Amino acid sequence: MLLPVLQKSEHASIVFTSDSSARQAPAYAGAYGVSKIALEGLAKILAEELEATQKVRVNVLVPGPVDSPLRKRAYPAEDKAKLPAMDDLADAYLYLFTPQSIGITGQVIDARTFHL
Repeated sequence: MLLPVLQKSEHASIVFTSDSSARQAPAYAGAYGVSKIALEGLAKILAEELEATQKVRVNVLVPGPVDSPLRKRAYPAEDKAKLPAMDDLADAYLYLFTPQSIGITGQVIDARTFHL
């Protein structure tokens, strides 16, 4: 629905958020795991479909374990003090949404190894 609006921009960016465990296909991941695998596939397909116009970049950011509400529900006994805060992901997201990332599309970027 919003793709026509994004295509009017000189340089737009779509950033999907995935999960580091998606590609490992752990037991009990169920619909959540399947949805993340499908999301990464959709992002790659969309990136290839939009690559010719070079106006809309499409990437996936894998944040890794962070102290988030979802993580608290999924792993209630885990010591969250050992995890990075959600705010620690800001630099990676900002990079992908700003002109600095022009030319980068169709990538799955792991925030744990991301460096500017």
